[in-house]
This record gives sequence, structure tokens and C-alpha cells, in this order.
Amino acid sequence: MGKQSIGYGFNTHLFDTKQALSDILSQEDSIFREGHRALAFLNDPSNYPWMLKDPRLCITVRAWLPFLSFIPAILFTYRHPMDVALSLHNRAQEQYQIGYGMKMWYVYNKRAIQQSNDLCRVVASHKRAMKSPEIEFARIFNELHQCGVQVPHLLSTEDISSFIDIKLQHGKTTLKEDPCQSNLKTLMLPSTWVSTDPKHLRLYRSSMRLYCAMEDRSAFRSDFEFDETIENS
Repeated sequence: MGKQSIGYGFNTHLFDTKQALSDILSQEDSIFREGHRALAFLNDPSNYPWMLKDPRLCITVRAWLPFLSFIPAILFTYRHPMDVALSLHNRAQEQYQIGYGMKMWYVYNKRAIQQSNDLCRVVASHKRAMKSPEIEFARIFNELHQCGVQVPHLLSTEDISSFIDIKLQHGKTTLKEDPCQSNLKTLMLPSTWVSTDPKHLRLYRSSMRLYCAMEDRSAFRSDFEFDETIENS
């Protein structure tokens, strides 16, 4: 990403997988030194099964696949765009404007969907994980097994209660809302986003259209039409 002047928070819509592969294969150790260390771990059978969590994989996953000794399953998790935008806005080190954070949400999810369409993918909802964790995690467990991933064990009630506390979750308001029951064409900005900019309203409606399409799984069909005008630069 750095070789292409891309950071996790800017220009991610411009990432070129072919260029990345060319850079990796150029033998310039400074480009992919940590990547080679990671691959040594990921390709070691004694480390199976492993789980790799990094939001940048939404952008770069196709540059990793040729170097893995097997094709991994994808656990695709998504959150309400407003929750994510507000979280990025409130983080002390960035404090992104809400509109910018929402563009990031859109680009990351769009690229993640496009790049995982031909992989064994398990889709998981943050909202469902918070509201019905035992049901959601049992479903994830079963579907990962169907993808050939030998998850060590099903989470117990005690496991879940030890790391999920609904009182500490960001976005408690949006966890209670169900905007997908509304007419998205007339949806207005929520009270948490004060703006009169018509571009913000269009962005919010496009983001909610994608979010609701993930909710009903239509976003994961090959014929889903993304808003190609949304960029995070």
C-alpha cells in the first residue's frame, strides 16, 4: 500500500493488486519484509487453524492469496456505517470527519465483497452478534466447518459472556434501529450527523443501501451495483 501511496485511511479505492504483486516479486526486501515473516507463520501446518484480522485485508487480500499454501475461508463481518463513522470521528489519533469515515466504510466493504465473491465466505453481522451472540456464533462455527476450517470448539455461554458486554458497545443507538424497514430514497441524516450538505445525504443513503443489502445478503450477489462515485481521497 505504501508503495502505491495508499494508507489505511486514504486512497484505498486506488489499490492495484497487480501492481502490488509486481512490487512483492521485485525482491525489494524493504517492501514486504514483514509479509514474508507473516507467510512463514501462516504456511506452517503446525499453526492451523489460524485467524488473521486486519481491516486492510479488505483491500489487499488478493495480493496475499498467491503466496498462501491453501485458500483461506473469509469471515466477513460488517457493522452499521454510522457506528463506524462515529467511532473513527471520536478516535483521538484521527478524528476523521463523519463523511470521510463513511466513505472509508463504503470503500472497505465494497472491496471486501468484490474480492471475496469467489471464496468460501461466512457473513456475520455485528448487530446479530450483540443481540443474539450464542445463535450467531453457533452459526459462524457451523458455516466455517462447512468451509473446511476446523474451528477448535464451539463457544460456550461462559466464553461469550467473558468478552461481550452490550453496555460497552459503541453504537448502542443504531443497534436498536432498523432503518432497512424505511424507504431508503427518502431517508434523512440521523441526529448524530448534523449537516446540510446534500453530498452527505447522498453518501448516507448510498451507504445505507449497501448496509441493508448486506443485511438481506443481496450485496453478495454478483449483480449488485455499487456506487462507484464514492472514493476516500
